[in-house]
Amino acid sequence: PFSVERLLEVRDELVHATDAVTDVAERLARRETWDLFLTCYSATHRGGHKLWIDPAAPPPDDEAGRELRTALRDLYVAVDRGIGRLVDAAGPESTVLVFALHGMGPNTCHTGILGEMVRRVLAGEGEGGGEPSRTMGLLQRVRALVPLAVRNEVKRRLPVVLQDRLTSFWRTGGLDWSSTRAFCPVADLQGYVRINLEGREAEGIVAPGSEYDALCAEISEGLHSFVDADTGEPLVRAVERSDHLFPDGPRRGALPDLLVDWEPTSVLT
Repeated sequence: PFSVERLLEVRDELVHATDAVTDVAERLARRETWDLFLTCYSATHRGGHKLWIDPAAPPPDDEAGRELRTALRDLYVAVDRGIGRLVDAAGPESTVLVFALHGMGPNTCHTGILGEMVRRVLAGEGEGGGEPSRTMGLLQRVRALVPLAVRNEVKRRLPVVLQDRLTSFWRTGGLDWSSTRAFCPVADLQGYVRINLEGREAEGIVAPGSEYDALCAEISEGLHSFVDADTGEPLVRAVERSDHLFPDGPRRGALPDLLVDWEPTSVLT
């Protein structure tokens, strides 16, 4: 819930960051001869999230609103200008490849409600899937009384490390681990489910082996049962176990146990 003024500040910050990346990359590119030189303009990612405006939206009726309407374009222009400088720095004998990882489009991700989906799968509406403790429940109710815009503004002024700790606290810090069999780590486009596994988690309660396998199967089958209330289309396209996808290794245990892939036709509204 950023104000127009804050969004314009975000645009200026991202343009400045883009110019800084270009300055550093250009200096390095000219310093010596390179076999391979990579530069990433990551500001377009945040810019896409914060500055994209539906072209069909009603036009703004004030100067700041009109300026915001071209903010994402301004960022793209800065990136394009930077690429031009780097192409010049590379010289005519170099091969230059420019690519984008993804574009902007409808959000078909339902990760924000995955925790509630897992809770319902495991216990109808009750315990077993990451219920907050009574203390945490009270804190969440008090937190909900503070307007979201105020919470965001306070959090924005904190050091990033404290922001991360707050996010972790509100996501999992108040779970009653004695009854939580599975929980959902912070995720992006895919959904993540992690089993509270005995011997791996600090307060794990699910035994490895058959109990673990049965719980993974129960959650997977249950998630496939959810459908869009308006269209009847399924929300989940696939649920994969990470130990079936990736070979064993010293860090595989840090991965989520289940990876949830959402149906691309079920748009979040």
